[in-house]
Amino acid sequence: MILFFFGEDAFRIRERRLELIRAFFEKNPGSSGFFEFDFSDGASLKDLTSCLSQSGLFAAKKFVIAGNIFDAPLEVRRLLSEYLDVEGEMIARDSQRILLFFQNGEPKKNEKLWKSLSSNFVKSQAFPLLSGNELHQFLSSLITTFHGRGIEAPARALLLERCQKRLVSSPRRSAKTRGFSRRRDDS
Repeated sequence: MILFFFGEDAFRIRERRLELIRAFFEKNPGSSGFFEFDFSDGASLKDLTSCLSQSGLFAAKKFVIAGNIFDAPLEVRRLLSEYLDVEGEMIARDSQRILLFFQNGEPKKNEKLWKSLSSNFVKSQAFPLLSGNELHQFLSSLITTFHGRGIEAPARALLLERCQKRLVSSPRRSAKTRGFSRRRDDS
């Protein structure tokens, strides 16, 4: 399986990645088949491709994450695109390998790599920045998830007014709204 997450909302991309990692380790406890590469930190394409091609003795299932692939040098992006054109469909059909690409920010859609990741065998999901009602709903669900309790509309509006884009940078910020909501309940 090949997945591709991209968009301006780095928080939701990270949360989705963590959700998949947790699910992988729940189904494969003690697995040594998890690998993560970040191309914005100079990850090697050779390491990524060799990791995908090697079959482990004990690790039946592999989960490989390749992050910020559009931040890699042009030559690396070209080689990755060629690799996907040759091996991509086979990796996508392999139930023992999960390959997740992600890009924080908008990818360069005029590149060959974008075209390779837009193939039918790649499952893509965009994560645009939320605004308006979508942001209100996301904030309410986030706070309920972390604290088991919702947030009142006035507290949510105040939080959104003050924090805007910085709001979802850390789940701990939602604790502030929970405290705000409690103080209003106590008065």
